[in-house]
Parts: sequence; C-alpha cells; structure tokens
Amino acid sequence: MDLKNSRLFQIGVRVIFFLTLLACPFIFIGMTFAPQMLGFLEPAICPDGMHLETRSEEAEDMEGEPITQWTTHCTGVGQSVDVTWKVMGIMLGIPALGVLIFVLAPTSKPKEEKPMIDPEAFK
Repeated sequence: MDLKNSRLFQIGVRVIFFLTLLACPFIFIGMTFAPQMLGFLEPAICPDGMHLETRSEEAEDMEGEPITQWTTHCTGVGQSVDVTWKVMGIMLGIPALGVLIFVLAPTSKPKEEKPMIDPEAFK
C-alpha cells in the first residue's frame, strides 16, 4: 500500500492544514488579550527566565487622532524585550507552513494506464 496515496494520509494532510489555519486567530487573540494562552510558545520566543506580557500604549496617528498600540514583550527581572514581530512571524508562518504542506502533498492517485484495444477485435 502506497502511503502517499492512502485515504488516511490525505485526511491527515487536510487536518494539519485546517489546524494551522486555525492557529492564526488563536495566536492573534492570545497575543492581544491573553498572553498566558501563548505559554507554550515562550521557549521559542523569550530568552530563559522571561515570560510573555502584553502592553498597550496610547499614541497619536499621523492626523493627531488617539490610537492604542498593542505590543507583546518578554519580561524578566528588570528586563523587557519587545517580541511583537517574532509572535507575528509565528502567527503567519504556521498557516503558511500548513498551506505549503497542503499544496505539496499528493492528493490523488496516479491514473492507471488503460490497456490498448486490439484493433483486430472489432473486425
């Protein structure tokens, strides 16, 4: 049995694809409102001994209107590192990886060659 053409393999690829797409809003919500949801990403994002924290800062846009900027930081004893771009890279990289897996995985069995019809059979 060819694994790449099995039904189970195709279902597995689709499940991985949809889980990676669902990861994007999950990470965005966690990054914005509840950084403790992203605790499993701390080893990949933060230096040792630091934990994720979300901060909001009041600022003004180019027209002078007040806006709120949300940033994600790794904080430790007396230190703070802005990791917003790292989290955004992971947030967009995981679904991109899922799309890549979905596109590159074979999705159908190769067509079998039909036997040649003997022209003598029709005489």
